[in-house]
Amino acid sequence: MIIYNKSKIKNFILIFVFTFLYYYGYAQINTYTINYSGSLPVSNCNSFNVVTPYNIGGLKHLPVSGGVEFDGTNLVLQTQSSTSSGSNLGTAYGIQFPFKSGYTYTIQINAKGTDGSGFNTNFPSFGVYLYNTLPDPNSTNPTACGAVGQNYWGGIVQNYLGGSFLSQNSQNYTLPSFTSSTTSNSYLILLANGGSSLLNNALISSIVISEKLPFSLPPSVNITCGSVTPQIFTIANTNGTTGITNIIWNLGANNGWLYNGLPAPNTISTGTSNTLQLTPNCGSQLSSISASVLANGTTFNTNACNVAMTPISSSSLSIVGGNAICTSPITYSVSGLPCGAIVNWSIGQTGTIVTSTVSGNTITLSKVSTGSISLTATISNLCGATPIVIALYNIYVGIPVSGTYTAYTPGRSYGPYNLTSFNTPVTVASGSTQVSFAVTMPSQNTTYAWSQTSPTSGYNVTSPVLNFTVFIPPGSARFNLVASNTCGTYSNSYFFPVNVGAFFAVTPTLATSSLTVTVNNSSSISTTSSSSLSMNSTSSNNSNNQVLIFAIKIVDVTGVQWKNTSFTNGVSSANLSLVGIPSGKYVVSGFDGTKWESQQIIIQ
Repeated sequence: MIIYNKSKIKNFILIFVFTFLYYYGYAQINTYTINYSGSLPVSNCNSFNVVTPYNIGGLKHLPVSGGVEFDGTNLVLQTQSSTSSGSNLGTAYGIQFPFKSGYTYTIQINAKGTDGSGFNTNFPSFGVYLYNTLPDPNSTNPTACGAVGQNYWGGIVQNYLGGSFLSQNSQNYTLPSFTSSTTSNSYLILLANGGSSLLNNALISSIVISEKLPFSLPPSVNITCGSVTPQIFTIANTNGTTGITNIIWNLGANNGWLYNGLPAPNTISTGTSNTLQLTPNCGSQLSSISASVLANGTTFNTNACNVAMTPISSSSLSIVGGNAICTSPITYSVSGLPCGAIVNWSIGQTGTIVTSTVSGNTITLSKVSTGSISLTATISNLCGATPIVIALYNIYVGIPVSGTYTAYTPGRSYGPYNLTSFNTPVTVASGSTQVSFAVTMPSQNTTYAWSQTSPTSGYNVTSPVLNFTVFIPPGSARFNLVASNTCGTYSNSYFFPVNVGAFFAVTPTLATSSLTVTVNNSSSISTTSSSSLSMNSTSSNNSNNQVLIFAIKIVDVTGVQWKNTSFTNGVSSANLSLVGIPSGKYVVSGFDGTKWESQQIIIQ
């Protein structure tokens, strides 16, 4: 007979923080949870005294001493404290559990007590005991209702694992961990006794049994998609077990791993070494890893280490090759590209600025003309993940010489026009006295130096934009430009002519062998002819007041006239040969029957 001493029992109590899932490194924990809420009928005075044992949380429950009742949420184990063996009452039941030799176990019980005296000063206690077989039922009286005397349960109190006095509030009681020495379906016996001299209750709501493997692997390992970095797997010897004679690693068929540079076999023996190095085989699906450890003639199986493929991030990828293509071809590739990935390239360009040659996952770009492009890489075959798109913008090709210009008068803009060595004349409304220009060059990591060569109201440069104003007259401006970037330096002179209210257009303005003069049909200029040109006062072909051309002159900058052509009845378009006229700057003048208007051209 054992009489419980409160201070002695408390010396056995070890309070653990149950959220620690790993002991001695990454020891693997298997958890068995028994939750009694709603698991049994509430009408029986001995809930476990049934023909077919109840299976709660996957574990069989059996009566041992007296009868366990159930209140719908908790098991109710009755107790009563007395100096008489017959009236010193307690209740016990058993749980069948598949213990494994060499495995470490921790038991946590959620419980509370009631003091039958009502003073809440004397609560029952509980104890947990380990048995290979159930105690003899002829001695323990497992069929009774409620609590039974100490003469039935007194012999149970051996192979003690731990216990505690209860309180009126539910709390978790964690027993000291222990290592099983046998592999069998053994039994945990839970006994409640003590408390006040009146009838008390020990109320148990749940039990959690944690099983720690003696040899374990990390529960999982994450490998970045496409990585071919060797992985080292290490078995933790949780209990410091000695006598290890062999370790066999289990990989399975078609496991996706390389071992010593060759496809890994189904199993690998490493003798007494607890580590194994494997390398991912590019593009293969990788299997999980487990092992069997032979120690002291017993085989222990580890948990499986699951292998998860982590998708690659777009932030780890970039296009490399530079942001300038000068004279030599440049090869571009993707930095950080995972093994087995596939790259599809696309080029954003206006016209044909570069040509490309793709080789595997690289692309080589060759300069065709000057300009700016963007390069996009779409990366797929990323372990089933969505393709990743990355881009490299503003790759400049050659020395930047292209650009645009726009002219402005109050309330109106003209252009933009492409910038060439001789620009399209800007024709502004009659009455304009000045025209503002904005010249925009491509940025392309280029520096621009503008210098003024003909009068303006002043100019300013906010690279790559040049701003200036032209007064009318003179109606034109000229600027020199020096542009420099990685590819070199470019210089040119730009001419910006202005026409005011012209009724005709001349094409091309940079002429060679001929030019065409065409009426601007939006013009509202009168078409009355002039007698000074020996024309009729009103043309028979002009009854609808359509603007027509009655004469064209071409004069050089010195005033020498090189061509003078008349059209008696007026024309809407005329083509003039320039054969015999030297290269240089000229003024083309047109007569609409009332007045002359002029535009400037260059003959090459």
